[in-house]
Amino acid sequence: MIVMHRLRIVALAGLVFLLGMSGTASAQKKKVAEANEEQAAAQKGQDIKDLVLAYQLRDLGRKNKAPEALITAASLFRKVSRVPMTAIEQKPEIEVANDSQAAPLDQVLAPPDYAKEADALFDEALALGASLKLNLDPLIHHAKNRTVYRSPATGPQHVTRMIGGGQTQAFRFKLIANQPTHFGFRATVPMRITVVQANNEAVWVDSFIAVGHTTWYPAHHVSPKAAKKGPPSVPIAIRISNIAQPPAQFQFWLN
Repeated sequence: MIVMHRLRIVALAGLVFLLGMSGTASAQKKKVAEANEEQAAAQKGQDIKDLVLAYQLRDLGRKNKAPEALITAASLFRKVSRVPMTAIEQKPEIEVANDSQAAPLDQVLAPPDYAKEADALFDEALALGASLKLNLDPLIHHAKNRTVYRSPATGPQHVTRMIGGGQTQAFRFKLIANQPTHFGFRATVPMRITVVQANNEAVWVDSFIAVGHTTWYPAHHVSPKAAKKGPPSVPIAIRISNIAQPPAQFQFWLN
């Protein structure tokens, strides 16, 4: 009788131990999943920052004859060339200024080939270094062969378009509420960018830029009952205006 009682105690202790181990394993899996989600969210913003910084460094390197800036820009273009991106197929609303005689310009361009851009910049940096009597071969070799790690997050949506002088192109999106959304922009001339929350006309952005990036945190309160139907969305309108008269090119990325 005593032996049976001891066996029951041992079995019960073993069951409690296994349950504790199971709970610990579940908690660890949850922590790993949350860490992966945070890493993926951070990567989405980093992709757009890398793109914008690459263009800024390219322009800086050419303006100041700085091969080191060109090499860094090339390295960033090489990195983002491996990021899967989705084309924005939305057809924008095109507005023409009252004093403009030009027809609406609706032209989608092929996206840049960032790998080719990287190779061209490495060559440009090498030639510039030679003119400055600098041996940049070892540095460029290292940059080309560097192993680049990237979190397995989905890449940004993107579009490359022409825009007529005195014209505005408006795009509409629905952003997931209470989560960061990253936006990057580049144009061949400074343009006016306005971003408005469509359901309340709140202005998020109104500025003239040629290149830049930002992060939005669209807030939206929902009741627990509504939350069960899925994540709420926040509608926005992105308006890009070419104040200059000649047609120009722009790109933007959204993630």
